Amino acid sequence: MDELIELINKYCSHLTDPSRYLHEVINEDKHGELEDMCCDIFIAEGGVPNFSAIRRLAEKTNFKVGPGEQDSFGWLTGVVHTPYGKLVYG
Repeated sequence: MDELIELINKYCSHLTDPSRYLHEVINEDKHGELEDMCCDIFIAEGGVPNFSAIRRLAEKTNFKVGPGEQDSFGWLTGVVHTPYGKLVYG
């Protein structure tokens, strides 16, 4: 998780619009790396949200994680809300 936080700050700290989606404003390879890390950290076995990791991120950074798209089975995507923009994963 610390590596994810470090990379978000490194790749995105120059951005200042929290309403923007990061995939629109950062390099595709960098976004892919961040998305992969989010999937590894925030998706638990069975494809459910890892709420323990989500709470730890909020405690460390005040970034919020919530659902993006949902269906009757649960989250289809997740979104990390940062001061730099929204990072979609899943």
